[in-house]
Amino acid sequence: MPSSKAIRAGAAYIELTTRDSKLIKGLRRASQRLQAFGASVRAMGLKLVAAGGAIVAPLVGMVRHFADVGDKLNKMSIRTGVSAEALSEMGFAAEQTGSSLDAMGNALFRMRRRVANAATGSGPAVRALEALGLSAAELTKLTPDQQLKVLADALGKVENQSLAAQYAFEILGDGAKKLMPLLAEGADGIEALQAEARRLGLSVSTEDAQSAADYADAWNRLTRTMKAAAFAVGAALAPMLTELMGTVTRFVIGVINWVKQNKTLIVTIFKIAAAVMAAGMALIALGAVISGFGAAIGAVVTVVGAIGTAIAILGKIIALLLTPIGLVIVAVGALAAYLIYASGLGGKALAWLPGLAGATVVSFCNSAFLSHAKRLRDLGCRLVWVNCMTWLFNDERAFYRECGPFDAFVFQSDFQRSMLEPELMKLGYHPGLGHLIRGAFDFEEWDFAPRPHSDGEAFVVGRAARPDLDKWSSNTWPIYQRIQYRHKRALMLGLDERTHQKLGTPPKWADCLTPMALPARDYFRQLHCTLPVNGGARENWPRVGLEAMAAGVPVVAQNDWGWREMIEHGVTGFLGRCDEELAHYAAVLAYDEELRMRIVHAARERLVGELASPDVLWAGWKRLLDSVATEGRAAA
Repeated sequence: MPSSKAIRAGAAYIELTTRDSKLIKGLRRASQRLQAFGASVRAMGLKLVAAGGAIVAPLVGMVRHFADVGDKLNKMSIRTGVSAEALSEMGFAAEQTGSSLDAMGNALFRMRRRVANAATGSGPAVRALEALGLSAAELTKLTPDQQLKVLADALGKVENQSLAAQYAFEILGDGAKKLMPLLAEGADGIEALQAEARRLGLSVSTEDAQSAADYADAWNRLTRTMKAAAFAVGAALAPMLTELMGTVTRFVIGVINWVKQNKTLIVTIFKIAAAVMAAGMALIALGAVISGFGAAIGAVVTVVGAIGTAIAILGKIIALLLTPIGLVIVAVGALAAYLIYASGLGGKALAWLPGLAGATVVSFCNSAFLSHAKRLRDLGCRLVWVNCMTWLFNDERAFYRECGPFDAFVFQSDFQRSMLEPELMKLGYHPGLGHLIRGAFDFEEWDFAPRPHSDGEAFVVGRAARPDLDKWSSNTWPIYQRIQYRHKRALMLGLDERTHQKLGTPPKWADCLTPMALPARDYFRQLHCTLPVNGGARENWPRVGLEAMAAGVPVVAQNDWGWREMIEHGVTGFLGRCDEELAHYAAVLAYDEELRMRIVHAARERLVGELASPDVLWAGWKRLLDSVATEGRAAA
């Protein structure tokens, strides 16, 4: 007979392993308390984050406002020669009289320049200053904001208001009209408004404006760097994704052709799929009944029933695969696997393409085309090759040696033709196979918006290119340095670490952007002139030139390669024979705005009517295709 200790030991075992034992209940209560405590801590953390965000968000907004206003004042101070303190106060005075800080800044800039010109006896302000009894030489000793106050007092003495407005226009330019209410206050009135701005705490110190400008510049560098990082990721993934999309495309083409040749089988498969779907719906209904029955008889029976159902379904699948219907499905899967292989443009896959045999096939500088050109030739296709380079590919040479030249060749420039034809003629080519057709370019995608320029303002010169070393000359900065214009700026798009090392340290007046830091359209809107200088690459038909002509930016380029055919010297741009000439022509455009506008309009007209005209391009292609078709019929 078991002892009492043994009985209690057994009872303890039962108690420990029973769902409602004291131990299990205690553990469950402890778990619930810990979970409740954790939830309360998490809720407290969320409240703290929300409270911190409520404080941080407006502070961040204030920093952004500080950066926008301060950076604007800093740059305007540099442009006008007026301190940030005086500008912020004068801006308040302008706003109080119905004008704005921008109008004030533009007027001060023009007045400063025109007074300086008048001191030399030239410019539009000479007559007005003399009529007002003001000495330009004495005014140049004052800051522009002080000059404005002297001007305000002088205008106040003119009885004829129309004449006063004319004098103001001749000295301040177009912005005079907006500032007339402020000028009517006189020097004392302007100083009173400045004093009010100081009392209200609206005066911004030069140090704060510089700090804001530094912040804005740092933020700009960060955003540009982030965009460059995104571009780098895209560049890393693009080749893989491109290859994947090509594989998928070839697979789909193969599927389309197989479907066209097996329509009856497709109908049969559809009927089978419909039957399978109907059976599936029946199984869903049956499963619902079984689930309800399982719930009624308990959890254990439900589990056993589920296992049994799974085994039964698996058995039905195996049985289906052993039927003729199942064999058809397996055959379709095998066909798909074959198409993935065959859609690499194998001979049979090519033969399936409807209408391909005997057709004219055009390739735009595609290396994959070269690896399948022989198969296309075997199908009787007439092959047209558009080479965008100035050299031959190795696969290209191998094809010519084995099969002879293509049926037609497209050159985008006479320069490219002169580079390629000598070597092609050694491989069976003759000049009758060549056609000059410019590369297609959609000028309608570009807004023709030449950036205006006035004497004394910054003149922005630059170039955009890939970060390839042969696209950038190590002599770039010396050439740009030779541009004899005091207020020149450089804006480069496409530099990376390697090209920076090749060009050397950029001058202070140059801004260098990483590849894709700006969309090309936005970049060209900031230029007054583009000056591309290559470091070894020979330009066949430079697209960047077409982009500049479409956007309204004059081109100063090297007198070589495809540039000679794209640019008509002195009419649609300039061609320089040496570094000195390139710099000279850029300076000419900086000083002669009328000439610059004449050139950009002539360049756009030639682009639309000739270089990128859809009618001209199509006429060239029609001649080529007609000649190839005629030769094909003659050969047949």
